[in-house]
Amino acid sequence: MSWKRPDVIERMSRLLQDLPTDIRGYSLDAGTGSGVFTQILQHLLGEAEFLQMDRHSFQPVVDLNYLGDLAALPHRPQSLSLIVIAQVLHYLPPQRRRTTLSTLANLLIAGGWLVIIEYERDRSSSWLPYPYPEVKARSDLGPLSNMTTEQIYHDKDPRRPKYALYLRKN
Repeated sequence: MSWKRPDVIERMSRLLQDLPTDIRGYSLDAGTGSGVFTQILQHLLGEAEFLQMDRHSFQPVVDLNYLGDLAALPHRPQSLSLIVIAQVLHYLPPQRRRTTLSTLANLLIAGGWLVIIEYERDRSSSWLPYPYPEVKARSDLGPLSNMTTEQIYHDKDPRRPKYALYLRKN
């Protein structure tokens, strides 16, 4: 992996350590940012095809496929095997988050995975405008009856604790 901070790669890798390694087909890193999660996914899954999208072009981004809004992803329903949305939902107001989660769930094939990675905080700040702790994520996912929570991983980083919520489409 070519990302410049090995400590970040190691911490973020733990959030995806329980992802099944037999995922094939197309995978999406929704909100690619610097590309760290794409690099981790490429290392873990190897043979999967990776797509990256973000609203802005950051460096270093690994082959950014789509520049644009999550609500306008150019994919057919039921076309993706895995979607990872890491540290993105805290930028979206609550109603937009629910719409985005519904859109993402619709893009997954049956048996596909949606992994939400967010900060476990409930107060806003300049870098966390709309906090999205696990309890809010579970509430927003309630109406998505076609998704089953499979696993939760908690990162205990004292400065910025995170969680990874693994959901599988029925």
